[in-house]
Amino acid sequence: ETLEKVTQLASVPVAEEPGSLAWSADGRYLAAGTGRTFGGKGPRKVFIVDIGKEAIAATLETAGSVTSLAFSPDGKWLAVATQNRGDKEENDQNELIVFTIPDFTAKLTAKATSTGWGNFFVDLAWRPDSKSVNAIDSHTIATDKSAIRRWTIPGFVEQPAISLQNKPYKAIAVAPDGVTVATVEHVGFSGVVRLFNLEKGTEMVLPL
Repeated sequence: ETLEKVTQLASVPVAEEPGSLAWSADGRYLAAGTGRTFGGKGPRKVFIVDIGKEAIAATLETAGSVTSLAFSPDGKWLAVATQNRGDKEENDQNELIVFTIPDFTAKLTAKATSTGWGNFFVDLAWRPDSKSVNAIDSHTIATDKSAIRRWTIPGFVEQPAISLQNKPYKAIAVAPDGVTVATVEHVGFSGVVRLFNLEKGTEMVLPL
C-alpha cells in the first residue's frame, strides 16, 4: 500500500549539493555534507540545519569532500570524515574532524596515516555511550596499511590502532556493548564482515 498524498514537513535550501546526511539524537539538527557527488578541488561544507527553525544554523567548511558524518548519541559532538578529491599529491584534505555542539567549534582534527591520494577516513562510528569515536583509516586500492583508529571522549586521546589487512574497507559500526566493532572488507565482488573485540583483541570472521 502506498501513500496517495505526502505532506512535506519542511524545505531548507542549501548552496551546494549534499551527498551525506545525519540526524542529531534529539532531532534538532540535520547535518548535510557536500562534495561526495562531484569532483574538483577546493573547500567543501557541512550545512547544519535547525529543523525547528527551518534554517541553516551553521556552515562548517572542510578541506575535502565529506565521506561520512555522525552525531554522537549524547548530542554533544559531530564527527566528520573527509577525502581529498583534488590534487593527487596532497594528503592534507584527508581528515577526521570533531565539532562541539551547539557552537560547532572544531575540537579534534586528525590526519589520515598513509600519504598519497586515496588514503582517507572511509567511515566512522560512535560508541553508544559516546565515550569514543572510531574511524577506518584505509586505502581504496589496497596498497597501504589500513587500521581502525580510536579517540576517547572528551579528552580526544588517541588509543592504539587496530591493524587491518591491506585491503579496502567500506564501513564500520560499534555494537551496543561498546566493545565489539564490525568492519566490512571488500574482496572483489564479495566481502568479509570482521568483528573485533576492542578489549581482548580477538576477531571473528563472517564470510558473505
